[in-house]
Amino acid sequence: MNTKLILVEGIPGSGKTSTAEYISSYLNRKNIANELFKEGNLDHPADYESTACLSKDEYYKIQSQLKSDKKSLTDYIIKNDDDYLIEYGKLYHDKKINISDEILNQLTDSDIYNLTPVKHSHVIKDKWIKFAKKAVTQEQVNIFECCFLQNPLTTMMAYHNTSKDYIIKHVKELEQIISELNPLLILLEPKNIEEQFDRVKKERSEEWLNFVIDYVTNQSYGQENNLNGYSGLIEFYQDLAELELNIFSKLKMRKILIKDPNSNWEQNYQRTKWPDGHPTIEVN
Repeated sequence: MNTKLILVEGIPGSGKTSTAEYISSYLNRKNIANELFKEGNLDHPADYESTACLSKDEYYKIQSQLKSDKKSLTDYIIKNDDDYLIEYGKLYHDKKINISDEILNQLTDSDIYNLTPVKHSHVIKDKWIKFAKKAVTQEQVNIFECCFLQNPLTTMMAYHNTSKDYIIKHVKELEQIISELNPLLILLEPKNIEEQFDRVKKERSEEWLNFVIDYVTNQSYGQENNLNGYSGLIEFYQDLAELELNIFSKLKMRKILIKDPNSNWEQNYQRTKWPDGHPTIEVN
């Protein structure tokens, strides 16, 4: 196997999960060790999911508010330089710990994806560095869904309205960090974003749709660009997809661009293995 990391990217509904699952299944059939990390995985080795970043004072304030055994909290704490990272997603599901809605809201507000762009970038890159150092020694392929482009782009654009130059710089620094893993990037580019979301909103819950609309229209980018409602969501993801393609063109890693991914799944799956007639996922 000539790569240790496969990155599957694209906006919501473009087929990231199906593509990542297909690649994992293909590698299993070839008896190639691999591990698939989907969006939302609380044990993701390179990304953070439902994790708060607190200062020492903020951490001890939260700890003092808990009504349970303080020692049990340490199972969900990661000390990172001067920061205290609290895995509140795992903490919430631990029945031994009594965590109130008030504390949970405080932790959610301090989520790593709510940090300033500079702080967020620093914390995220630190975890990617740790992942890359470990992964290069392992005999397996890691398959990541949406944490290389979609997550940072959505956060930096929607939440902070960060400059495109800074976002590009962040992603190119991630590319450098993982270079020894000989990564492969697969980007799924929908033919028509509005048609895609018209389909996706029928497949997913109304709660999901309302959350996404609120996130991308009522934060800094949406307010600055006067985005509203469903049409604002479409406009945001059109802008994000354009930036994704811009970044994609600048990256030096091996990459595959799959246009209109929903048109012919079988043909697109084959491209993840043999784009342009040349093996991409090779078996030694």
